[in-house]
Amino acid sequence: MEERVAAIWVELLGVASVGRQDNFIALGGDSLLATRLVEAIRSQFGVEIPMRQIFAAPTVAQTAELIDSFEEGVL
Repeated sequence: MEERVAAIWVELLGVASVGRQDNFIALGGDSLLATRLVEAIRSQFGVEIPMRQIFAAPTVAQTAELIDSFEEGVL
């Protein structure tokens, strides 16, 4: 899951690579890119994550956990 999230980030942020503890905002993520991230997550994982959750879980690892939670119906 983290590898798939990292691949999305690399594409959206235009960076060579990201680590599991890298921060979306620190890497240049803003509300426009967060909107695109939410759309990419919806497309690739089939879950609808509110944008505010992206900013509340700004690392690759946290975003992957968030997607898992939504897939499992926890959130």
